[in-house]
Amino acid sequence: YLPDTPADATWLTPEERIWLQTELSTARAQATKPSSHTLKDLHTVLTDRRTWLIGLFFLFALTTLYGYAFSAPSILQSVTGLSVGWTGVLIAIMGIFGAAAMLWNARHSDRSNERPLHIIVPFLLMAAGYFIAGLTRNPVCFVFAIPLTVVAYNAAQGPALALPATFLTGRTAAIGYAVVNAVGMTGGFFGPYWMGRARDLTGNYQHGLLTLAIPSVAASSCIFLLRFYLPLKHDRQAQSFE
Repeated sequence: YLPDTPADATWLTPEERIWLQTELSTARAQATKPSSHTLKDLHTVLTDRRTWLIGLFFLFALTTLYGYAFSAPSILQSVTGLSVGWTGVLIAIMGIFGAAAMLWNARHSDRSNERPLHIIVPFLLMAAGYFIAGLTRNPVCFVFAIPLTVVAYNAAQGPALALPATFLTGRTAAIGYAVVNAVGMTGGFFGPYWMGRARDLTGNYQHGLLTLAIPSVAASSCIFLLRFYLPLKHDRQAQSFE
């Protein structure tokens, strides 16, 4: 049901179609040129603090994600007393609201031509949600706090995944993305390990949630620092298409 080329995309304006076709043609031309990476390219990426800040951001972000996600059903059941079926329904509803938040925040980020604050604010909300969920004994309050963390995490995904492209360009982009992914994906290990250790130290998973506020704040701090090393504004013509 999708058109074969941007020229056939009726939902795009003529200017957007022209811009997209030009960008694709340029990318194809660059892809056909013989090129190789050198030690200078590697040095450029490895000494760029932006690469490490965005890599650390994804590390902390994935730590919070995997720290909560793998133990979510057990935590929700123990606090709310819901059945297995209703626990699954609650998790599914949180996912629906998270998807809506993802679309809304990404669209707002595009329209306002701003990325960092659209990431920082959701992660601070996540920290607040984990803090409340880890301390409250009221099941109703808990049920409102936990969805806040899920919705906030999903809301930040669009701007967060678009942010590396603002500085990872040219021949070094492939190396940069490799470094970012290598650093960020370690959160897949640290998240479950973090939550397991937190449970051992606090006695239960709910109190372990309280500690997830730490990587949430750390993730927002990385983006706050990254703001000082990014262009003030994104390309307005590209932004109109995004």
